[in-house]
Amino acid sequence: MRTALLYVLSLLLVMAFQLLLLENVQLLGYLNPYYYPILILLWPLKWNRGLSIVVAFGLGFIMDFIENSGGLHTSALVLLAYVRPLLLRSLVARAVEEGLSVDLPTLGPSKFMTFTAMGLFTFHFWLFSLEAFAWSEFFWVLIRSLASTAVSAVMIYATQLLMLSKE
Repeated sequence: MRTALLYVLSLLLVMAFQLLLLENVQLLGYLNPYYYPILILLWPLKWNRGLSIVVAFGLGFIMDFIENSGGLHTSALVLLAYVRPLLLRSLVARAVEEGLSVDLPTLGPSKFMTFTAMGLFTFHFWLFSLEAFAWSEFFWVLIRSLASTAVSAVMIYATQLLMLSKE
């Protein structure tokens, strides 16, 4: 119960941060930092996978409603929630088997950053691909995805370091 309450509180804080601050940030014309996928990336392994997809749908719907993006965020976040267990099993099978938490102290810096970067790249590439919706834009989508993934991953890593230092 306590974990669920903390998750809901962090959900509210992360969405407020994304919508009030990061929504207005676009660096160099192509860099869009999206921080809110952290809510799906760090979804506890002990919790229901189907529920993570429902939560991803809800969060994506909120982002689409505010950005008027017609389902792009919903689609990308549901995809992330769907492939997340596959990424975890391929990178950290032990954590999945033992039901450990998906965070920096448990996975270690290299595996945590690899998992985060792969998940964020999947999210960003799908989002920007649907936004461009043309093969002629492939390299532009790839550059935007890599840049946005890098910035978002650094923000998530910094958050994990801050949470670690408070303990």
